[in-house]
Amino acid sequence: MPWSARVLDGSDLSAADAARIQGPAGMSATINDAKLMNVIDHKPTNEPRLRTRLYFDPNSIAMASGDFLVIYAAYSSGDRMLARIEFGYAGGYHLRAGILNDSNRWINSSPFALSDGPHLIEIDWIKSATNTSINGALGLWIDESAVATLKNVHTDLLSVERSRLGVISPPTAGTRGIPHFDQF
Repeated sequence: MPWSARVLDGSDLSAADAARIQGPAGMSATINDAKLMNVIDHKPTNEPRLRTRLYFDPNSIAMASGDFLVIYAAYSSGDRMLARIEFGYAGGYHLRAGILNDSNRWINSSPFALSDGPHLIEIDWIKSATNTSINGALGLWIDESAVATLKNVHTDLLSVERSRLGVISPPTAGTRGIPHFDQF
């Protein structure tokens, strides 16, 4: 994917052959403070649907129980987060997806266990067809298995204008390590 901007924490976010999961190079994020690090894609324009596939490897990141990070998000033109993938820890690693409705309320999937290794993650965000229909949705796949579908969400006021990949929410004090990201 052609990333058009980036938010760096010094050299803590970088392209690295060691982070490569699929393709010529991957991206590693050194989490050693509460700063954000991500790449931004400004290519979506008023998109009513966004389907994204990415690879993610926790790479033995240390997290305290209850810690989480947003590792992928889609945004509206007003910089409202519309859809997200959260990576967290509670007795083990897990992922969950969330979709924002027109009432500014998050609807989240259940958390799904994730092993410490590379994983293919996919989300499919769909805007409601009209301002009276309640048929927006968000699907989540992990390693090509559908694990969640959030349906009947009112999302007609929202459209995707950009997306981010990396450390999108501030890491908590218990989160340290170097996760790897790769997208196609």
